[in-house]
Amino acid sequence: MLLALLAYGTPAYAMSEPWQTQHAGARHATKPVAKEPAKKKPAHKKTAQKKPAKKATPKPAPRPAPRPAPVATAPSPATTVRKVQPSGWLTTPDGSRRLDPLTAAETRPSTSGSAVHVSLDEHTRYQSMDGFGAALTESSAHLLMQLGPSARTAALRSLFDPVTGAGMDLVRLPLGASDFALSRYTYDDLPSGQADPSLSRFSMAHDDAEIVPVLREALRINPSLRVMGTPWSAPAWMKTSRSLVGGTLRDDSTDVYAAYLVRTVQALRERHIPLRFLTLGNEPRYAPRDYPGMLLSPAQQGALATSVARRLAQAGITDVQLIGYDHNWDDTSFASRLLAPSAPATALAGTAFHCYAGHPGAQSIVHDAAPDKGIWFTECSGGGWATQYAGNLAWNADTLLLGATRNWARSVLLWNLALDPTGGPHTGGCGNCRGVLTIDPATGTVSRNVEFDILAHAGKAVRPGAVRVATPESVHGVRTVAYVNPDGTHALIAYNSWETDQTLVVDTASSHVGAPLPAGSVVTLRW
Repeated sequence: MLLALLAYGTPAYAMSEPWQTQHAGARHATKPVAKEPAKKKPAHKKTAQKKPAKKATPKPAPRPAPRPAPVATAPSPATTVRKVQPSGWLTTPDGSRRLDPLTAAETRPSTSGSAVHVSLDEHTRYQSMDGFGAALTESSAHLLMQLGPSARTAALRSLFDPVTGAGMDLVRLPLGASDFALSRYTYDDLPSGQADPSLSRFSMAHDDAEIVPVLREALRINPSLRVMGTPWSAPAWMKTSRSLVGGTLRDDSTDVYAAYLVRTVQALRERHIPLRFLTLGNEPRYAPRDYPGMLLSPAQQGALATSVARRLAQAGITDVQLIGYDHNWDDTSFASRLLAPSAPATALAGTAFHCYAGHPGAQSIVHDAAPDKGIWFTECSGGGWATQYAGNLAWNADTLLLGATRNWARSVLLWNLALDPTGGPHTGGCGNCRGVLTIDPATGTVSRNVEFDILAHAGKAVRPGAVRVATPESVHGVRTVAYVNPDGTHALIAYNSWETDQTLVVDTASSHVGAPLPAGSVVTLRW
């Protein structure tokens, strides 16, 4: 899935596909503090990609000006405001404090003249949020199922419990095999030369073995968890390549593939899995050479969107949002063409983006062209090319928690929920990607990586339906993003990009909350 690292603004994708860039997860792109590129290996979602050479700290790319125009899609804050004692969590770049709860004394606003004051304006509102999380690939599900029942439950609670865990409330689900699977498959595979236009051979039995049980347990832990489905490839008999690898959708297969996708939605719902978002294809501009994938042009995705929307309506399914593109920041033309006034644009709720090439400001370009459509951020990975905790913390906070959301993203989704110590199992693509958790099947050890800390900084405080509200983009190097939750509570995430320790004070019309903010650290406040 991932393809490469992406340096915030300076991707280095030495690959055969022009759009691919290496993620550089730890690449702290605009901050003087962290300097190691950290992220995903070149071939995460792209197999043919070469691993980009590790660069020294990339030069910060100019940050696009924030778009302050409020949007009508965001609901007003709840009329009944829940009063809560200020609380928060601090993570420092040396790892001495990781999601460490703030004390009551630390949340008291400082009276020092050197404190950094950030004003929060909850009356200027932007997008509403659908959630934070990662992908439940077959690889992740397999590793979780290899744990004993109590260990598996503990691992899932750490990820999804909204009180004691990271509070992840959105999960991305590959529909069929991706590069992080145990084998290549879809839900209607046939011997070469055969076809099944009536979908009489459709079956989700493969997923019933491990993926569905893990997802059901996650839903028991967090009933608010929602699912975004993404196919990597249509069944081989629908494609020009007659293979799950490479090729594109045959012109005469658009409608049957739409029927296949709707059948998938129905099958998941029969299993009590609430798929609420459906992207039309993972990375449609890239055809990997060693794992399932499928090229789709904007015209093909548009025709598919129209057909899927019609079939969903016929099936009486009205609460699934269709999402187009689902690829890197370096291309805004594909998404913009999909959203230009037309029948496909009517069918689509918006577009999704990955981090492996380009800059999160691309999301604002697409939003400005179609402000009535949503933006989702759906994939990014860390990996062995970037192992420095401080650099990864800085890059992820600055680029994803702040950069993606301040550029209209309604979600922040990372790649694998769990991988083993060697970055597997996988069927191609990235050979040294890092999961949110590392699970060692030999010992049963479960370790939390920096990606866990990043997601928890949002998931612990920002609830589904929260509305992003206005704060300055940066004050003395302190970058922030803030929300009002449906219950009226506030959440703010701050990152100190300077090399000096600072003290934060957040000012609203009716309250003042404080937090320590050491150099390069991330803090979340909730009040």
